[in-house]
Amino acid sequence: MKYKGFEYTLLQTANPTGWKWVVRLDDKRTKVGTAFNKISAMRFAELAIEKLLKRGRASERAEAHAASSEEQPDPPSPRR
Repeated sequence: MKYKGFEYTLLQTANPTGWKWVVRLDDKRTKVGTAFNKISAMRFAELAIEKLLKRGRASERAEAHAASSEEQPDPPSPRR
C-alpha cells in the first residue's frame, strides 16, 4: 500500500494474533510495529509516515533559516 509516496505493508500474524505493519522509509531504513486489528495497523503505519514528514519539514525549515541568516550580515553596532 502507499501513503503520501511511502510504501507500507500490512501482515496478519497468527501468534500473537494481530497485525504487523512495515513502512519503508528509504532503501536502508524501515519502521515496524504491531496492532490488534487491521485498521489500527494501517493508522499506525500512516502516523509513522506523518511523523517522518513532519520531522523532514522541520529540518528543512531549520536549514532555510540557517541559510537566510548566513546571507544577511549583522547590523553594525552603534558607537558610543
